[in-house]
Amino acid sequence: MITLSVRPYTFQFNFNAITSRGALQTKPVYIITLCNEHNVKGIGEVSLLPGLSADDGPELEQTLMQMPRIFQSDCDIEETIAGLQTFPSIKFGLETALIHLKNNGQCYFGNAFTQGAEPVAINGLVWMGTPDEMWHRMEEKVSEKYRCIKMKIGTYHFDDELVVLNRFRQKYGYEIELRADANGAYNAANVNQHLDRLAKLKLHSIEQPVKANNHALMAQVCNNSPIPVALDEELIGISGSDQKEQLLEEIKPAHLVLKPGLLGGFSACEEWIALANKLNIGYWITSSLESNIALTAIAQWSYNFAMPDMFQGLGTGKLYKENFDSQLEICEGNLWFRP
Repeated sequence: MITLSVRPYTFQFNFNAITSRGALQTKPVYIITLCNEHNVKGIGEVSLLPGLSADDGPELEQTLMQMPRIFQSDCDIEETIAGLQTFPSIKFGLETALIHLKNNGQCYFGNAFTQGAEPVAINGLVWMGTPDEMWHRMEEKVSEKYRCIKMKIGTYHFDDELVVLNRFRQKYGYEIELRADANGAYNAANVNQHLDRLAKLKLHSIEQPVKANNHALMAQVCNNSPIPVALDEELIGISGSDQKEQLLEEIKPAHLVLKPGLLGGFSACEEWIALANKLNIGYWITSSLESNIALTAIAQWSYNFAMPDMFQGLGTGKLYKENFDSQLEICEGNLWFRP
């Protein structure tokens, strides 16, 4: 007999976290605990991004609050999780908690990373801000010895962002990999011009240059872009292997950005990975502002599935004023697990 409990938390950001969708001050999460008859516990996290998560709405909390009662009825856990396609955040939380429980509440995934023997190479994330703020943040990432830096762009004036990126290339050359994340900030009228100007900086890639759910425009952008395009928000809400393959066949991106917390968990992401390998599409794995609980699980899983020589988008939960204890540590652009 397995019982389930749910507890909500709200985290406060340490800084003004600005994206092209606006500024973030708080982050709501729900911690799921599964407990068996031997009092072994598995912990998972429902990590909601308001305005972005496919299941953002009152139905999510209502469904979550029904879960303890459902689990008291001796439900088939695997079947219950599989049936949560319209609630990818809950599906991720339950799947993670069950994996943890099956591993006796120890690590989520056993591998060289969880043994502390090998790291996961990650990018350093530069949040939006004034040109001076962004430059200072990029300098910090260089001093911390990141070999890949991702800069969020699309809120401030494009020319200002271009100046910062140009300044970086002039000072540090091309040894450090640069990625850009536009979060859908461009449109049909300006996207080609912006990408042509950004291409001179020899960026590794640009994530989601135009808003999601305009497949014809995104396919055109991917076909014409001088910079490899990665799909991010475009993947949210897409479920089922056939629907996923249809999307990739239509748009033909260079890369995928896989966020287990937004896409329905590890099994859903593994479907994307299988299709990416089949269609010769690159990918990397990224957390999506989760607390240290989900971040730890994603990091452990990413070691098993990360593409060789590809930097992952993982951190250490330093975004928030308070967080759960963590065994994750960043050293010179690598994420380590300290058992």
